[in-house]
Amino acid sequence: MTDAPDLEVTRSRTQAALLLVAFFMLGMSLRGALGGISVLLPMIGDDLDLSPTQQGALTSVALVSMAAAAPWGARVGRRLGPDAALGWVLAILALAEAARFLTTTLAGLLATVVAVGVAMGIGSTLIPAAVRRRVVRDRYGLTTGLHGAGMAIGVASAAAVALPIADATGNWRPALGVWSVATALTGVVWWLVLRTTRPVAVGSELTSSDVLVGSPVRLYRSAAAWLVTGYSAVVMVIGFTVLAWMPTMFVAEGLSLGAATTNLVLFQVIQLGSMTVFPIIIDRVATVRARLCVLLVPLGAAVIALALLIVAPVSTGAPAATLLGFGAGGGTALGMTLIARFASSDVHAAGLGSMVFAVSFTASALSPVLVGLSAQLTGSFAYGLGALALLALAVFVMVSVAFTRVEPRYP
Repeated sequence: MTDAPDLEVTRSRTQAALLLVAFFMLGMSLRGALGGISVLLPMIGDDLDLSPTQQGALTSVALVSMAAAAPWGARVGRRLGPDAALGWVLAILALAEAARFLTTTLAGLLATVVAVGVAMGIGSTLIPAAVRRRVVRDRYGLTTGLHGAGMAIGVASAAAVALPIADATGNWRPALGVWSVATALTGVVWWLVLRTTRPVAVGSELTSSDVLVGSPVRLYRSAAAWLVTGYSAVVMVIGFTVLAWMPTMFVAEGLSLGAATTNLVLFQVIQLGSMTVFPIIIDRVATVRARLCVLLVPLGAAVIALALLIVAPVSTGAPAATLLGFGAGGGTALGMTLIARFASSDVHAAGLGSMVFAVSFTASALSPVLVGLSAQLTGSFAYGLGALALLALAVFVMVSVAFTRVEPRYP
Protein backbone atom coordinates (compact mmCIF):
# COMPACT_ATOMS: atom_id res chain seq x y z
CA MET A 1 0.00 0.00 0.00
CA THR A 2 1.23 3.49 -0.75
CA ASP A 3 1.52 6.14 1.91
CA ALA A 4 -1.28 8.66 2.20
CA PRO A 5 0.18 11.90 0.87
CA ASP A 6 0.56 15.06 2.88
CA LEU A 7 -1.49 17.94 1.55
CA GLU A 8 0.17 21.23 0.75
CA VAL A 9 -0.91 23.21 3.77
CA THR A 10 0.75 26.44 4.85
CA ARG A 11 0.30 27.41 8.49
CA SER A 12 0.83 30.79 10.06
CA ARG A 13 2.98 30.99 13.17
CA THR A 14 -0.17 31.48 15.22
CA GLN A 15 -1.76 28.33 13.81
CA ALA A 16 1.42 26.30 14.34
CA ALA A 17 1.71 27.56 17.92
CA LEU A 18 -1.97 26.81 18.57
CA LEU A 19 -1.46 23.22 17.43
CA LEU A 20 1.50 22.75 19.78
CA VAL A 21 -0.42 24.29 22.69
CA ALA A 22 -3.40 22.05 21.93
CA PHE A 23 -1.39 18.82 21.98
CA PHE A 24 0.40 19.92 25.16
CA MET A 25 -2.96 20.61 26.85
CA LEU A 26 -4.33 17.30 25.57
CA GLY A 27 -1.43 15.62 27.33
CA MET A 28 -2.23 17.40 30.59
CA SER A 29 -5.93 16.54 30.36
CA LEU A 30 -5.37 12.89 29.42
CA ARG A 31 -3.22 12.28 32.51
CA GLY A 32 -4.02 15.04 35.02
CA ALA A 33 -6.92 13.20 36.64
CA LEU A 34 -4.55 10.37 37.62
CA GLY A 35 -2.26 12.52 39.75
CA GLY A 36 -4.56 13.71 42.50
CA ILE A 37 -6.15 10.52 43.79
CA SER A 38 -2.97 8.88 45.10
CA VAL A 39 -2.10 11.99 47.14
CA LEU A 40 -5.61 12.18 48.60
CA LEU A 41 -6.08 8.46 49.36
CA PRO A 42 -5.74 8.86 53.16
CA MET A 43 -8.36 11.65 53.20
CA ILE A 44 -10.69 9.77 50.83
CA GLY A 45 -10.27 6.58 52.87
CA ASP A 46 -11.17 8.32 56.13
CA ASP A 47 -14.18 10.10 54.61
CA LEU A 48 -15.66 7.04 52.85
CA ASP A 49 -14.41 4.49 55.41
CA LEU A 50 -12.37 2.53 52.87
CA SER A 51 -10.05 -0.37 53.58
CA PRO A 52 -6.48 -0.32 52.23
CA THR A 53 -7.57 -2.77 49.51
CA GLN A 54 -10.41 -0.50 48.45
CA GLN A 55 -8.07 2.49 48.40
CA GLY A 56 -5.64 0.57 46.22
CA ALA A 57 -8.45 -0.30 43.84
CA LEU A 58 -9.01 3.39 43.11
CA THR A 59 -5.57 3.69 41.52
CA SER A 60 -5.52 0.32 39.75
CA VAL A 61 -9.05 0.52 38.31
CA ALA A 62 -8.14 3.61 36.28
CA LEU A 63 -5.23 1.83 34.58
CA VAL A 64 -7.28 -1.33 33.96
CA SER A 65 -10.04 0.82 32.44
CA MET A 66 -7.51 2.52 30.18
CA ALA A 67 -6.22 -0.85 29.01
CA ALA A 68 -9.74 -2.19 28.40
CA ALA A 69 -10.80 0.91 26.45
CA ALA A 70 -7.67 1.27 24.30
CA PRO A 71 -8.73 -1.32 21.67
CA TRP A 72 -11.89 0.71 21.05
CA GLY A 73 -9.94 3.83 20.11
CA ALA A 74 -9.46 2.75 16.49
CA ARG A 75 -13.17 1.96 16.07
CA VAL A 76 -14.22 5.28 17.53
CA GLY A 77 -11.66 7.06 15.37
CA ARG A 78 -12.89 5.35 12.21
CA ARG A 79 -16.52 6.13 12.97
CA LEU A 80 -16.16 9.76 14.05
CA GLY A 81 -12.72 10.72 12.76
CA PRO A 82 -9.88 11.40 15.24
CA ASP A 83 -10.64 15.12 15.44
CA ALA A 84 -14.29 14.79 16.49
CA ALA A 85 -13.56 11.71 18.60
CA LEU A 86 -11.03 13.63 20.69
CA GLY A 87 -13.64 16.33 21.24
CA TRP A 88 -16.09 13.75 22.60
CA VAL A 89 -13.36 12.22 24.77
CA LEU A 90 -12.66 15.60 26.34
CA ALA A 91 -16.39 16.17 26.95
CA ILE A 92 -16.81 12.80 28.70
CA LEU A 93 -13.61 13.35 30.69
CA ALA A 94 -14.75 16.80 31.86
CA LEU A 95 -18.18 15.48 32.91
CA ALA A 96 -16.65 12.56 34.83
CA GLU A 97 -14.26 14.89 36.63
CA ALA A 98 -17.04 17.37 37.42
CA ALA A 99 -19.15 14.53 38.87
CA ARG A 100 -16.52 14.16 41.59
CA PHE A 101 -17.78 17.39 43.17
CA LEU A 102 -20.96 15.43 44.06
CA THR A 103 -19.52 11.99 44.88
CA THR A 104 -20.53 10.65 48.29
CA THR A 105 -19.98 6.87 47.98
CA LEU A 106 -17.26 4.46 46.92
CA ALA A 107 -19.47 3.22 44.07
CA GLY A 108 -19.90 6.76 42.78
CA LEU A 109 -16.18 7.50 42.97
CA LEU A 110 -15.32 4.23 41.23
CA ALA A 111 -17.81 5.08 38.47
CA THR A 112 -15.96 8.35 37.82
CA VAL A 113 -12.63 6.52 37.91
CA VAL A 114 -13.86 4.03 35.29
CA ALA A 115 -15.26 6.83 33.09
CA VAL A 116 -12.02 8.79 33.36
CA GLY A 117 -9.98 5.67 32.58
CA VAL A 118 -12.09 4.82 29.53
CA ALA A 119 -11.82 8.37 28.19
CA MET A 120 -8.06 8.39 28.77
CA GLY A 121 -7.62 5.00 27.13
CA ILE A 122 -9.53 5.96 23.99
CA GLY A 123 -8.01 9.44 23.90
CA SER A 124 -4.46 8.11 24.17
CA THR A 125 -4.92 5.89 21.13
CA LEU A 126 -6.34 8.79 19.11
CA ILE A 127 -3.40 11.14 19.72
CA PRO A 128 -1.06 9.53 17.15
CA ALA A 129 -3.89 9.59 14.61
CA ALA A 130 -4.53 13.27 15.31
CA VAL A 131 -0.80 14.01 15.00
CA ARG A 132 -0.69 12.09 11.72
CA ARG A 133 -3.70 14.08 10.45
CA ARG A 134 -2.82 17.57 11.68
CA VAL A 135 0.99 17.76 11.83
CA VAL A 136 3.57 17.67 9.03
CA ARG A 137 5.96 14.73 9.24
CA ASP A 138 9.06 16.67 10.30
CA ARG A 139 7.13 18.01 13.32
CA TYR A 140 5.89 14.64 14.62
CA GLY A 141 8.66 14.44 17.20
CA LEU A 142 8.25 18.00 18.48
CA THR A 143 4.49 17.58 18.77
CA THR A 144 4.53 14.20 20.50
CA GLY A 145 7.35 15.43 22.73
CA LEU A 146 5.29 18.38 23.92
CA HIS A 147 2.31 16.07 24.34
CA GLY A 148 4.43 13.77 26.50
CA ALA A 149 5.65 16.72 28.53
CA GLY A 150 2.04 17.73 29.02
CA MET A 151 1.24 14.28 30.39
CA ALA A 152 4.10 14.44 32.88
CA ILE A 153 3.26 18.00 33.95
CA GLY A 154 -0.43 17.08 34.23
CA VAL A 155 0.27 14.25 36.67
CA ALA A 156 2.77 16.32 38.65
CA SER A 157 0.50 19.40 38.78
CA ALA A 158 -2.50 17.39 39.93
CA ALA A 159 -0.44 15.82 42.69
CA ALA A 160 1.04 19.19 43.70
CA VAL A 161 -2.23 21.12 43.99
CA ALA A 162 -4.50 18.35 45.28
CA LEU A 163 -3.56 18.53 48.96
CA PRO A 164 -3.47 22.37 49.20
CA ILE A 165 -6.94 22.59 47.62
CA ALA A 166 -8.28 19.84 49.88
CA ASP A 167 -6.79 21.55 52.96
CA ALA A 168 -8.13 24.94 51.93
CA THR A 169 -11.67 23.65 51.32
CA GLY A 170 -11.67 20.95 53.99
CA ASN A 171 -12.86 18.49 51.35
CA TRP A 172 -11.13 16.20 48.84
CA ARG A 173 -13.88 16.52 46.21
CA PRO A 174 -12.97 19.99 44.89
CA ALA A 175 -9.33 18.91 44.61
CA LEU A 176 -10.38 16.20 42.13
CA GLY A 177 -13.28 18.00 40.46
CA VAL A 178 -11.31 21.13 39.63
CA TRP A 179 -9.61 19.30 36.75
CA SER A 180 -12.93 19.42 34.88
CA VAL A 181 -12.27 23.13 34.33
CA ALA A 182 -8.85 22.48 32.83
CA THR A 183 -10.26 19.72 30.61
CA ALA A 184 -13.08 21.99 29.42
CA LEU A 185 -10.49 24.65 28.55
CA THR A 186 -8.57 22.04 26.55
CA GLY A 187 -11.80 21.29 24.70
CA VAL A 188 -12.14 24.95 23.75
CA VAL A 189 -8.55 25.07 22.46
CA TRP A 190 -9.10 21.87 20.45
CA TRP A 191 -12.27 23.37 18.96
CA LEU A 192 -10.24 26.42 17.91
CA VAL A 193 -7.71 24.11 16.23
CA LEU A 194 -10.46 22.42 14.22
CA ARG A 195 -11.96 25.79 13.27
CA THR A 196 -8.75 27.51 12.22
CA THR A 197 -6.49 24.80 10.74
CA ARG A 198 -6.79 22.31 7.90
CA PRO A 199 -5.59 18.68 8.00
CA VAL A 200 -2.19 18.07 6.41
CA ALA A 201 -2.84 14.42 5.58
CA VAL A 202 -5.64 12.59 3.84
CA GLY A 203 -7.93 11.59 6.65
CA SER A 204 -11.04 9.52 7.04
CA GLU A 205 -11.82 9.50 3.32
CA LEU A 206 -9.58 6.45 2.84
CA THR A 207 -10.05 3.27 0.89
CA SER A 208 -11.13 -0.01 2.44
CA SER A 209 -7.55 -1.26 2.18
CA ASP A 210 -6.42 1.57 4.46
CA VAL A 211 -8.98 0.53 7.05
CA LEU A 212 -7.88 -3.08 6.68
CA VAL A 213 -4.26 -2.17 7.41
CA GLY A 214 -5.43 -0.63 10.69
CA SER A 215 -7.59 -3.63 11.63
CA PRO A 216 -6.57 -5.73 14.63
CA VAL A 217 -6.09 -8.92 12.58
CA ARG A 218 -3.62 -7.33 10.18
CA LEU A 219 -1.81 -5.38 12.89
CA TYR A 220 -1.28 -8.36 15.17
CA ARG A 221 0.41 -10.14 12.26
CA SER A 222 2.70 -7.21 11.49
CA ALA A 223 6.35 -7.34 12.57
CA ALA A 224 6.54 -3.54 12.42
CA ALA A 225 3.48 -3.19 14.67
CA TRP A 226 4.98 -5.56 17.23
CA LEU A 227 8.28 -3.70 17.16
CA VAL A 228 6.52 -0.40 17.97
CA THR A 229 4.36 -2.13 20.58
CA GLY A 230 7.28 -3.90 22.26
CA TYR A 231 9.33 -0.72 22.42
CA SER A 232 6.48 1.37 23.80
CA ALA A 233 5.31 -1.25 26.27
CA VAL A 234 8.67 -1.93 27.91
CA VAL A 235 9.50 1.73 28.57
CA MET A 236 5.97 2.40 29.85
CA VAL A 237 6.14 -0.63 32.14
CA ILE A 238 9.45 0.58 33.56
CA GLY A 239 8.03 4.07 34.11
CA PHE A 240 4.89 2.92 35.95
CA THR A 241 6.83 0.41 38.06
CA VAL A 242 9.42 3.00 39.08
CA LEU A 243 6.70 5.47 40.04
CA ALA A 244 4.98 2.81 42.14
CA TRP A 245 7.99 1.42 44.00
CA MET A 246 10.99 3.78 43.88
CA PRO A 247 10.55 5.41 47.33
CA THR A 248 9.61 2.12 49.01
CA MET A 249 12.54 0.34 47.38
CA PHE A 250 15.10 2.91 48.51
CA VAL A 251 13.72 3.02 52.05
CA ALA A 252 13.87 -0.79 52.21
CA GLU A 253 17.57 -0.56 51.31
CA GLY A 254 18.25 1.85 54.18
CA LEU A 255 17.89 5.24 52.50
CA SER A 256 15.92 7.94 54.34
CA LEU A 257 12.44 8.79 53.10
CA GLY A 258 13.63 12.31 52.24
CA ALA A 259 16.49 11.01 50.10
CA ALA A 260 14.20 8.45 48.46
CA THR A 261 11.69 11.18 47.60
CA THR A 262 14.49 13.34 46.19
CA ASN A 263 15.45 10.52 43.84
CA LEU A 264 11.83 10.19 42.74
CA VAL A 265 11.63 13.93 42.01
CA LEU A 266 14.91 13.69 40.08
CA PHE A 267 13.46 10.82 38.03
CA GLN A 268 10.35 12.87 37.20
CA VAL A 269 12.32 16.01 36.25
CA ILE A 270 14.65 14.08 33.92
CA GLN A 271 11.67 12.20 32.53
CA LEU A 272 9.94 15.48 31.68
CA GLY A 273 12.98 16.90 29.91
CA SER A 274 13.73 13.73 27.95
CA MET A 275 10.10 13.47 26.81
CA THR A 276 10.60 16.76 24.99
CA VAL A 277 14.18 16.39 23.77
CA PHE A 278 14.37 12.87 22.33
CA PRO A 279 11.45 13.22 19.87
CA ILE A 280 12.91 16.49 18.57
CA ILE A 281 16.25 14.76 17.99
CA ILE A 282 14.68 11.91 16.03
CA ASP A 283 12.95 14.48 13.80
CA ARG A 284 16.30 16.03 12.94
CA VAL A 285 18.41 12.97 12.14
CA ALA A 286 18.43 12.02 8.48
CA THR A 287 19.32 8.32 8.31
CA VAL A 288 17.66 5.13 9.49
CA ARG A 289 20.75 4.12 11.49
CA ALA A 290 20.84 7.48 13.23
CA ARG A 291 17.19 7.11 14.21
CA LEU A 292 17.97 3.61 15.47
CA CYS A 293 20.72 5.02 17.71
CA VAL A 294 18.29 7.58 19.14
CA LEU A 295 15.77 4.82 19.91
CA LEU A 296 18.37 2.65 21.62
CA VAL A 297 19.62 5.34 24.03
CA PRO A 298 16.56 5.22 26.36
CA LEU A 299 16.54 1.41 26.35
CA GLY A 300 20.26 1.27 27.13
CA ALA A 301 19.87 3.86 29.88
CA ALA A 302 17.04 1.83 31.45
CA VAL A 303 19.05 -1.42 31.39
CA ILE A 304 22.07 0.26 33.04
CA ALA A 305 19.89 1.97 35.66
CA LEU A 306 18.12 -1.25 36.62
CA ALA A 307 21.48 -3.01 36.91
CA LEU A 308 22.74 -0.24 39.22
CA LEU A 309 19.65 -0.57 41.42
CA ILE A 310 20.25 -4.31 41.72
CA VAL A 311 23.97 -4.06 42.51
CA ALA A 312 24.24 -0.89 44.63
CA PRO A 313 20.86 0.84 45.12
CA VAL A 314 21.95 3.21 47.89
CA SER A 315 25.24 4.50 46.49
CA THR A 316 23.94 4.79 42.89
CA GLY A 317 20.44 6.01 43.67
CA ALA A 318 20.74 9.43 42.00
CA PRO A 319 22.53 8.22 38.82
CA ALA A 320 20.04 5.36 38.51
CA ALA A 321 17.08 7.73 38.90
CA THR A 322 18.59 10.00 36.22
CA LEU A 323 19.08 7.14 33.77
CA LEU A 324 15.59 5.82 34.47
CA GLY A 325 14.21 9.27 33.69
CA PHE A 326 15.94 9.17 30.31
CA GLY A 327 14.72 5.63 29.70
CA ALA A 328 11.09 5.96 30.72
CA GLY A 329 10.54 9.55 29.59
CA GLY A 330 12.46 9.57 26.33
CA GLY A 331 11.31 6.07 25.44
CA THR A 332 7.62 6.79 26.05
CA ALA A 333 7.66 9.91 23.88
CA LEU A 334 9.66 8.14 21.15
CA GLY A 335 7.15 5.30 21.21
CA MET A 336 4.34 7.73 20.43
CA THR A 337 6.44 9.27 17.67
CA LEU A 338 6.97 5.81 16.15
CA ILE A 339 3.21 5.28 15.93
CA ALA A 340 2.82 8.42 13.82
CA ARG A 341 5.93 7.68 11.74
CA PHE A 342 5.01 4.07 10.98
CA ALA A 343 1.36 4.79 10.16
CA SER A 344 0.37 5.33 6.55
CA SER A 345 -2.79 7.28 7.46
CA ASP A 346 -4.70 8.57 10.46
CA VAL A 347 -6.88 5.43 10.34
CA HIS A 348 -3.78 3.24 10.44
CA ALA A 349 -2.35 5.37 13.29
CA ALA A 350 -5.53 4.90 15.34
CA GLY A 351 -5.38 1.12 14.83
CA LEU A 352 -1.70 0.92 15.68
CA GLY A 353 -2.23 3.21 18.67
CA SER A 354 -5.01 0.95 19.94
CA MET A 355 -2.72 -2.06 19.77
CA VAL A 356 0.23 -0.28 21.38
CA PHE A 357 -1.73 1.21 24.27
CA ALA A 358 -3.84 -1.89 24.94
CA VAL A 359 -0.68 -3.95 25.43
CA SER A 360 1.21 -1.17 27.22
CA PHE A 361 -1.54 -0.25 29.68
CA THR A 362 -2.25 -3.91 30.48
CA ALA A 363 1.42 -4.66 31.09
CA SER A 364 1.82 -1.45 33.10
CA ALA A 365 -1.10 -2.38 35.32
CA LEU A 366 0.36 -5.86 36.01
CA SER A 367 4.04 -4.99 36.39
CA PRO A 368 3.93 -3.06 39.71
CA VAL A 369 1.81 -5.83 41.22
CA LEU A 370 4.18 -8.56 40.05
CA VAL A 371 7.28 -6.67 41.20
CA GLY A 372 5.65 -6.07 44.59
CA LEU A 373 4.68 -9.74 44.85
CA SER A 374 8.23 -10.75 43.97
CA ALA A 375 9.61 -8.48 46.69
CA GLN A 376 7.15 -9.90 49.21
CA LEU A 377 8.07 -13.52 48.39
CA THR A 378 11.85 -13.04 48.16
CA GLY A 379 12.41 -10.14 50.55
CA SER A 380 14.12 -8.12 47.81
CA PHE A 381 13.22 -5.97 44.83
CA ALA A 382 16.29 -7.28 42.96
CA TYR A 383 14.46 -10.16 41.27
CA GLY A 384 11.67 -7.98 39.91
CA LEU A 385 14.15 -5.36 38.74
CA GLY A 386 16.23 -8.07 37.13
CA ALA A 387 13.23 -9.31 35.18
CA LEU A 388 12.57 -5.77 33.94
CA ALA A 389 16.23 -5.39 32.95
CA LEU A 390 16.14 -8.64 30.95
CA LEU A 391 12.92 -7.55 29.26
CA ALA A 392 14.42 -4.18 28.31
CA LEU A 393 17.58 -5.90 27.06
CA ALA A 394 15.50 -8.28 24.90
CA VAL A 395 13.66 -5.33 23.32
CA PHE A 396 17.02 -3.56 22.84
CA VAL A 397 18.24 -6.53 20.80
CA MET A 398 14.94 -6.80 18.91
CA VAL A 399 14.98 -3.15 17.90
CA SER A 400 18.67 -3.32 16.97
CA VAL A 401 18.08 -6.24 14.61
CA ALA A 402 14.67 -5.35 13.16
CA PHE A 403 14.33 -1.56 12.98
CA THR A 404 16.31 -1.00 9.79
CA ARG A 405 14.25 -3.70 8.07
CA VAL A 406 10.76 -2.49 8.97
CA GLU A 407 10.92 1.32 9.22
CA PRO A 408 8.79 2.84 6.43
CA ARG A 409 10.68 4.69 3.69
CA TYR A 410 9.08 8.05 3.03
CA PRO A 411 9.73 10.11 -0.07
